[in-house]
Amino acid sequence: MKTKSMLTKILTALAAVSMLAGAGSAYAGYVSAGLESDPVHVGFNGLVGITPASFPNFENNVKVKVLKNGNKGYKLQVRKKGNGNYFNPSSSESLKIKGANYKLNAFFDTSGNFLDGTVEIKGRVETSAGLAKGTLMTATLGINNFGSATNTAFAYTSDLIGFNTLDIVCNSVINDYLGGGCTEQESVIIALQDGGFDPTEKGYKSDGLAVTSVPVPAAAWLFGSGLLGLVGVARRRKH
Repeated sequence: MKTKSMLTKILTALAAVSMLAGAGSAYAGYVSAGLESDPVHVGFNGLVGITPASFPNFENNVKVKVLKNGNKGYKLQVRKKGNGNYFNPSSSESLKIKGANYKLNAFFDTSGNFLDGTVEIKGRVETSAGLAKGTLMTATLGINNFGSATNTAFAYTSDLIGFNTLDIVCNSVINDYLGGGCTEQESVIIALQDGGFDPTEKGYKSDGLAVTSVPVPAAAWLFGSGLLGLVGVARRRKH
């Protein structure tokens, strides 16, 4: 494992943004989302009204499709694609999800107005509190009141999709590992490889990366995980 100071990571990220700004990168959304070359380290997402991604989170490589939903409108379907599925308790720790299954369904009317949706992540994650298996987390997509009265349920740009979440439920082993239950409200941020996203664009397809945040109360996280001893240290996975 290689280690980098947080300052070094921030400076590297800023340099990457500077070089890629306006360059038309295939993963432009990754940069504007703060995902850069190491997508687990997230922050500002650039979507007004959507809670920025944070830790703990689930990181999943996904495929995104827009389908016609009969004559009712449109369906955004997001599913797991290949490997690259992790549960990230903090910026210094990444746990691989085996047998991962990611399912996000969001429904829109014929004008592209968001109606409702859900997200669910399944798989197996080995933690020091035991093996978490089956359903790792579920949540409803919708307006929450996390930190702002101006939050919205859904927002997007050409290469970013964001949903606020509520009624989050995490696997009991994950709750034990984190030292407290997941907070009830957070977000899903999806950075798209291909631009041109529109919820009414039937047939739209793109690969992407979904970051689904499931934070716990601050006190529980600090005491339950020993995060205080990890401040200022960022560990990166070997590729």
